Amino acid sequence: MKPIYPILAAALLLGGCATPKIRVPVEANKITYYNPVVATLMDCMPVISFTVPEQHPNNFERYIKVEAFKQGGTHYTVHVTDRTWKDQPVEGEVDVYFCREKAEEKAASSPPVQPQTSASPVYIINNTNNNH
Repeated sequence: MKPIYPILAAALLLGGCATPKIRVPVEANKITYYNPVVATLMDCMPVISFTVPEQHPNNFERYIKVEAFKQGGTHYTVHVTDRTWKDQPVEGEVDVYFCREKAEEKAASSPPVQPQTSASPVYIINNTNNNH
């Protein structure tokens, strides 16, 4: 009976977590957390808010990325409502944003830049070989 215990312990250690992992599309991995720096550098608008149902802590961020990707978001914020005893998030409210680079504003007061005129002549060189 005693040889069974080491085999059982090895099976439990090598088996890992029984919770299946949520598959995240490659494009969804580009979705990142929304922070004040993103807010100042990019033009962002809210897309949707949703509730993350209770998840295994390893699937929490994966679930958010997949849902934000489905809704066309690029960034997200999380308001965690429930945590594990190890302080890992398992449930919360999520706000999804679509962000793009800000369009550069042209200064109306500055005159347009004119190309400099050159004092030297411009030569056009023809590199085609017409040896027939």
